[in-house]
Amino acid sequence: HYQNFKDVEFADPAQLQRLSVRLTSNEEVADLAALCPNLTSLYVDYIHGVTDYAKLAELKHLDAFGLVADDDLSWLSALGTVKHLSIDDYKGGVDYSVLYGMPGLESLDIARGKNLKDIGFVTSMPNLRHFALNHSIVISLQPLANTSTLQSLYLGYNRELQDLSALGTLTGLR
Repeated sequence: HYQNFKDVEFADPAQLQRLSVRLTSNEEVADLAALCPNLTSLYVDYIHGVTDYAKLAELKHLDAFGLVADDDLSWLSALGTVKHLSIDDYKGGVDYSVLYGMPGLESLDIARGKNLKDIGFVTSMPNLRHFALNHSIVISLQPLANTSTLQSLYLGYNRELQDLSALGTLTGLR
């Protein structure tokens, strides 16, 4: 783990498959995509000063992606190969509607979703197997009802959660 991607020299960055990084410029995003085309897992623990995420879509092998989120996540839907997504909404301003456009997700972890009120986006994820929701203000799990693919569900510190009726319909939980 390191501070800035462009300040680190790798013997052969094209061989990297998993990486945790801080991105502080559009140039670093472009460098990452160009130098590490075989990444399968990427975690971005700090994004500041980045306005163009389009180059991340060039990571054609990217299966797992996690980030400490900025407010605008509209670009996430361009990551079509991602099956495992982790979002840490540390500022509490994320617009989660982009998740409606990510039907290929199999695993979704949302941490510190302080302004997340509705999880309706899960209805557009027919292959969702794992869902973790922490520190949200979601009131109901009803959108999860009859999600037969769901095998794992973690709910932590969702203090507004009232309607748990969907739990009885989740026959795939293990």
